Amino acid sequence: MTGFIDSHHNSKMITSHMNDDNPGPFIATVKFVNDPQRMGRLGVNIPAITNTTAPVAEQITWCQYLSPFYGAKSIRANDRADPFSYKTTQHSYGMWAVPPDIDTEVLVIFAKGAKQEGSAFWIGCVQKPLVNQQVPGYGASQNTEYSASTGRERAIAGQTNYGTEYLPAGEKNQLVYKSGETLSSSPDWKYPINDILADQLKAQGLVQDTIRGTTSSSARRESPSKVFGISTPGAIRPDSRTKNIGINDTPVKPDRMPGHSFVMDDGAEDTTNQLTRLRTASGHQLLMHDTAGVVYLANGSGDSWLEMSPDGKVMIYAKDGFNFRSDGDFDLHAGGDINFHAKHSIKFTAEVDLVNNAGYIMNVGESGISNSSQVGAIQSYGKSGITSFSGGSQMHGAGGQVHLAGSQVHFNSVAPSPQWGPTWLTPETAGIVIDESQNDVNITVGSGQVLKANTKKTKTSVSNLVTHEPFTRAPSAIIENVSQWQNPKEWEKLSKTPGTLEWMAQKNREVGGYVGELQLVNDAKKYISDNGGSLPPKGHPESILSSAIGGKLNVKNIDLGKAKKLSDEFTKKYNSIYKVKSVVENLSTDNLKEILVNKVTAGHLSSVSSISSILSGSKIKSLGSLGSKVKGVILGRSSANNLPPSMRGTMGGQFTQVGAALKGHATKAFKAIGSFFSGFKFSDIRLKEDIQLIGKSPAGINIYKFKYKHTDGTYQGVMAQEVPEARQMTDTGFYMVDYNKLDVEFRRLN
Repeated sequence: MTGFIDSHHNSKMITSHMNDDNPGPFIATVKFVNDPQRMGRLGVNIPAITNTTAPVAEQITWCQYLSPFYGAKSIRANDRADPFSYKTTQHSYGMWAVPPDIDTEVLVIFAKGAKQEGSAFWIGCVQKPLVNQQVPGYGASQNTEYSASTGRERAIAGQTNYGTEYLPAGEKNQLVYKSGETLSSSPDWKYPINDILADQLKAQGLVQDTIRGTTSSSARRESPSKVFGISTPGAIRPDSRTKNIGINDTPVKPDRMPGHSFVMDDGAEDTTNQLTRLRTASGHQLLMHDTAGVVYLANGSGDSWLEMSPDGKVMIYAKDGFNFRSDGDFDLHAGGDINFHAKHSIKFTAEVDLVNNAGYIMNVGESGISNSSQVGAIQSYGKSGITSFSGGSQMHGAGGQVHLAGSQVHFNSVAPSPQWGPTWLTPETAGIVIDESQNDVNITVGSGQVLKANTKKTKTSVSNLVTHEPFTRAPSAIIENVSQWQNPKEWEKLSKTPGTLEWMAQKNREVGGYVGELQLVNDAKKYISDNGGSLPPKGHPESILSSAIGGKLNVKNIDLGKAKKLSDEFTKKYNSIYKVKSVVENLSTDNLKEILVNKVTAGHLSSVSSISSILSGSKIKSLGSLGSKVKGVILGRSSANNLPPSMRGTMGGQFTQVGAALKGHATKAFKAIGSFFSGFKFSDIRLKEDIQLIGKSPAGINIYKFKYKHTDGTYQGVMAQEVPEARQMTDTGFYMVDYNKLDVEFRRLN
């Protein structure tokens, strides 16, 4: 290779140039990176020896790589008998990181080895001043500008292309300084946008996600830095320029793609971004985020991802499909419902037996139901009877004999009745509610467009439909391991330790608003439970509910009188306990029942995703003689598919008319929500009809007249989709608006 000179030879030159045979260390500049021996050696210029910053090839010193960690099996353990045996040859291991860029500065020392001959080693890399914004995690910044050559409008920055100004940043171009850009103003310097990474995050649907997408993990975030990690240089860009910056002006391709990164971040000063993240150059990532409490695994295209939430839920999205195989058993168990929805067909095949076993089995076929046995017989048994009815004809035939037998056989002795068949049985009465709202992400947007949540309609009967990113995650509260009333000192310590459940719960309380309200409800429920408020008083009249509905609601475990007393006690001291300034109102007995009458999973209180569903849920009517006693029903994000199984089945021979109840009692749902969230109103355009623009506010906000679907009255207000500064996503999948933040009055017109 041109310019290659063995380091032993160069050490002789060093001795002749330096009377004291100084071993260094010396600051050197990398000039050759291609080591013909592939040992990580670098060809460097040492200005203190060569007295020049523009050396010729003969002045280059080749330095060996001094790795922080390396080892190999002793050569004396090798065996000559079989030179290709893996077992009897040497094995190596260690750390490998060699800078590949010309003009990188390294620290060089000289050491004497065998026969007192000097050898040069490069022992570390010297940072370029203020060039570490991208180290180690490709940190994002608000201080970014578009390149003029991209043709993008710099004046409106990220709003046109990415929907945000917080974008992955490159390094400051230190050949160009604007007026006012000095060393002291370096925190305010403008950086180029790392458009390769930004476009990658945009395609994944994560460019506006500061948890799974952009990150603050940069060496320049604070000092002393709480960020640790390593990033690779990245591959040479296909469109890299060629610059004559090598020895004797030889051409070099200097422009690189983003590389891989491994980051361990102890968190920013505001306690955000405590995480460990492994991300590849193409965008595959494994994220363990202590602050958000999530584990997230995704591929670079964004077409598949898996997340483990802080409250114990696992969500998986796969664009192309799932394939599972087990050579043994394949077991599924759910403490609640198992829901399947297919756009086409659901097919089950067993080579031996297929067994359906349930308390009650319902089959609903819109176009028909067929039963066939191609080899054996079809048998039906009903202990109490077998009935059927057809609105048309019934035909029964046999290739052999037909036998009718019974204590009596009647022919047309009574008029036929539709009640002989389940004419009432529809998908709705069986508890299946179809969601056809804007519940999905349109991933076929035009070039340069940002993916957005709730931009596509996907017909489904599954609540909380998992989508391509950006996926709308319902806000939730946290169930603490240690509550303040259980161990104040331990809770105080944990609530100030980022990443703990206690810390996350306290952040929810401090945020306030909808999330704060959810945390309050969860805290109140746990306080009541811990202090015996869920124990039944002797002879409690509502204990009959437990056996009537399979014990699902556990009403018998509620002493509402004691629960109300504990609730009032808790809300009275809530602000002083948690050092927050919230408007905390005592919960009514009915509200307490709705909060406490909730499914318990594995012997623990359910997550607040269920509690918040109660807050934003509807009421179910027609439960026979028990209808006046049961009020709380859990609803899902945008449908009624989280109804407890007991509400989907029979009750004293009567089926719950879920669909009709949801329509007829939507008004009560809005009133229930309003009692908890003062100032907030449901203003999602998907909940409204007969919408008319009637004016603008002084601040220029559109004012509309509209009606709520399935609800009486005409109202005045805004559309949540037009006021992002005041809207809040609820776990029903619809937006609420805080009218206290707007100069528009929400009111009923008639």
